Amino acid sequence: MNSYELAGIKLKSLREVNNLSLKEVAEELDITPNYLTIIENGKQKPSKKVLKKAAILFNVEVDSFQESSRLLEQFKLIAKTESAADVRTALNCLLKEQISD
Repeated sequence: MNSYELAGIKLKSLREVNNLSLKEVAEELDITPNYLTIIENGKQKPSKKVLKKAAILFNVEVDSFQESSRLLEQFKLIAKTESAADVRTALNCLLKEQISD
């Protein structure tokens, strides 16, 4: 997995946890919904400008969109013993907790 795939996945997760539509986030990022979909699917690297706007929108650090190989390795270990659905559910719950804090 490359760094922009991870950035796209994180962007999509933040959008979903915040119950925002593609159109709403795309407008905030000053891009089209189609382009946002391409980024979220890991097919295009988001520009620094888009990442900065996303960081502001979701109140996260820009660096949080960068790949963390240590974190990915930890999740690979978890994924060996837990179902993908359970891992995703747990992550979404954690994200919701962080947003509400």
